[in-house]
Amino acid sequence: MDYAKGHFYLTLINALFSLLAIAYSWWNSREKVIKGRFEHQTKDIENLKNDMKTIKETGPKALDIETLKSDVKAIKENVPTHCNGHQQLVSRMDGHNDRLGQHKDLLTAIETDLKHLPNNEAIGKLHEKINSVHSQMMEVKSEVSKISGAMPGISHLTEMMNEFLLNNGIHKHGG
Repeated sequence: MDYAKGHFYLTLINALFSLLAIAYSWWNSREKVIKGRFEHQTKDIENLKNDMKTIKETGPKALDIETLKSDVKAIKENVPTHCNGHQQLVSRMDGHNDRLGQHKDLLTAIETDLKHLPNNEAIGKLHEKINSVHSQMMEVKSEVSKISGAMPGISHLTEMMNEFLLNNGIHKHGG
């Protein structure tokens, strides 16, 4: 084997390994940076999920939803645009932001509807009025029952008076 040829191939292999080592080092550091950013974004999303869970448990407030929307917007602005995974994350965050807006609108509508419902005091007053009307109706029913019990006697008396007038009254006045 020729020494110059062997030296050339050895130098070529050494250069290739050096290039591979540089490429590996660059790729590895790039992946660490991307992984760090992704973990940071994932942590922010988990915080948003925890905030949403807290809102579900404690009851939503308009201020909480606005805070969440501003957090989503801040996270979205910090996402790099050159990575496809981050773009998917941004589109998912947009979807969550839209859902937060829809939930806010729904919450506002529900709160508006609840404001118009009667409270316990109003329901209590209504219950008292219904009880009062019920007792008055029972009194009326009792009086009607008494009157209807007396009606057969009055009816019979009226028939007797009518018969008397027809039989005796006409002869005395008419003849």
